[in-house]
Amino acid sequence: MLAALSAVAYAVVRRTSAIAGLGAMLLVGVLTAMAEGTANARCRGSFEAATSWTVELEDAAAPGAYVRGHATSGRCSIPASISVERGRSDAGNRVGVTGEGILGGRALMIRRAALAAP
Repeated sequence: MLAALSAVAYAVVRRTSAIAGLGAMLLVGVLTAMAEGTANARCRGSFEAATSWTVELEDAAAPGAYVRGHATSGRCSIPASISVERGRSDAGNRVGVTGEGILGGRALMIRRAALAAP
């Protein structure tokens, strides 16, 4: 951020539009990255605190199955792997899932999952 602000300040003093544009683009990139990091942290917090999720299943689910899907919590979504203990559903269905959630670096693992209508 300091480099971007320095480039903009230099461009204003020197009246150089090319450097001003470069500094502005760099500043926008830094601010966008900071906003994205904040949003990701908020989403991770919502998944860590949750005990139930809405999941769109990629595979058919039944007791004993290990299936993949995409979990949502509020406006956040993340890939999910589910170890099904109770409930059944076809692939492509959106289901409510309760269980023990473990948040990894890229996905949510839900153990001892019970499936129900969302």
